[in-house]
Parts: sequence; C-alpha cells; structure tokens
Amino acid sequence: MNTAKFNPEMLVLARESRGLTQSELADRVSVSQANLSKIESGLIGTDSEFLAALSEVLDYPESFFF
Repeated sequence: MNTAKFNPEMLVLARESRGLTQSELADRVSVSQANLSKIESGLIGTDSEFLAALSEVLDYPESFFF
C-alpha cells in the first residue's frame, strides 16, 4: 500500500516553475481557480485523474507531488 501523501507545496512549486497563474493552471486541468487554490492550501484533496492531469500539464512525474 502506498502511504505517500500529496504535498500541496510541490504543486505550488511546479506551477510557479512553469510560470502559470492559478487561473491558467485551473483552466488547463479543468477545475475552478477556487478549487485549485483550496488544493494548493491543503484544504481539499486530489484524485488520481487530477494528479494525472497535473503531471501532464506541468511536465513533472506524478511522484514529484508526493
């Protein structure tokens, strides 16, 4: 069983490293900017589909976010 936990700080790092705003990334992964903000703040979690979209859009392996 994988006990790794999603690290929202890595999402912020990845997004900023690609020069994207929350709104831009939210559009590209089909979530609202408000939900992306909550994910980055650790207030709500992610699912495997969202993680796969982040990985593809930001060009980081899924493991980067853990």
